Amino acid sequence: MEGPSSGLRNEEQNLKTELTNMLQAVVLPECPALEQCIHKAPRVFRESNPQVYTPVIVSIGPFHKENSALKPMEELKLQYLKAFLGRTTLCVDDFVVKLEELENKIRSCYAEPINYGSNDFLKMILIDAGFIIEHFLRFYEGNWFQTDPLLSENRWLAHNDLLRDFILLENQLPYFVLEDIYNLTGMNLQFGSFLEITFRYFRFMNVRKINFRTVYPKHFLDLLRIFQLPPIRSTSDLEALKESHHVNHHYSASQLLDAGLKFTVHPTGYSELEYREGELLMAPIYVSEFLVTFYWNTVAYESCHEELHSIISQYIRMVEFLIPTLKDVNILRDKKIVANWVGDNDAVLKLFTNLGSCISKPHFHSMNFSICKSLNDFYENPCNQYKATLRRDYFNTPWKITSTTAATVLLLLTLIQAVYVSFATSPKKSFLSTSPSTSDVDVHLCKEFR
Repeated sequence: MEGPSSGLRNEEQNLKTELTNMLQAVVLPECPALEQCIHKAPRVFRESNPQVYTPVIVSIGPFHKENSALKPMEELKLQYLKAFLGRTTLCVDDFVVKLEELENKIRSCYAEPINYGSNDFLKMILIDAGFIIEHFLRFYEGNWFQTDPLLSENRWLAHNDLLRDFILLENQLPYFVLEDIYNLTGMNLQFGSFLEITFRYFRFMNVRKINFRTVYPKHFLDLLRIFQLPPIRSTSDLEALKESHHVNHHYSASQLLDAGLKFTVHPTGYSELEYREGELLMAPIYVSEFLVTFYWNTVAYESCHEELHSIISQYIRMVEFLIPTLKDVNILRDKKIVANWVGDNDAVLKLFTNLGSCISKPHFHSMNFSICKSLNDFYENPCNQYKATLRRDYFNTPWKITSTTAATVLLLLTLIQAVYVSFATSPKKSFLSTSPSTSDVDVHLCKEFR
């Protein structure tokens, strides 16, 4: 007869067996968590603006695979995959074998659990990769603009939506997958590297004219972020990115303008501010639907990776400091720094205000902190404060300018009149009445000779 101890041993054995089976089913990632590069947007960002993280035309990768609104593109993706396979002498099996080798590494790039079995997961990756590579090749070749359903002139809206979907944080494939599939075909000998083709596709964002041989992105969004980064000119610049300084206060564009600061368009075009003596240089900000999507996704991406140093996020926060009101937006628009392609200026204000509110702390690396400090010092200079007071209180509207000028002229005229009256009414002594007469001189001289 078995006692209570026998039952406890059975439960203990069952627990060990269950844990052993669970652990056997777990596949350890090939790369650590720091290498995870494809995320779902953090809740604070998604709740603030969910539509900028959701694809509108095509699903890439696992996160939006089950979105029924994107199903119409699945048939077109298969057509592109078939066209891509038709360019090679390889069969589907060759690509499947390659992807089986990469499966664990691919899964490790996603920061969220992927609830797909191996077959479904690899099928999705191959279809999405084949679609992207074929689409990019058609764009690169340049002879598909009349017949391709995504490149023809009458489908430019679809192409714009596709561009937008390609840069969403939640809608990515690891870049090495695209390159490995492409290189497997040998097309790199015919067209060049897939990175060169990718650079051609996104060349409108490559404002720094970066050479494709100098970078290797983690995915498309990472590449476009690299395009917008200010250049690292020295090792001291690199060290400055690692430092962190808190900014308690920053003056607005209107306040700085009143104090005499000059706003100038920066010739470089990338996301950077530069302060020179009495002058702030800012790259033009072309606020479009694409830029709005890029900013929201890049800030979310940087928030997931401390090693990226929040460079774009800091830039956005600094712009937000400069334009807290529509008046400030109008100033930058008048200076040709802001160009609004999404509606009224209120949309520009909301973009930076809403983005800034999602960035947790106003911490800046040394270079940006130096700019903030220089701007604050400029405004707080007593001479510039006096200028700001004059502009704010006496010259901020045409009516005040007119009335202040009239009052000043009237004051000057009154002062001139007072001086004139003062001279006119003062006692005058004639030269003849005050000078001794000739006879008096003669009498005096006679007395002296005596």
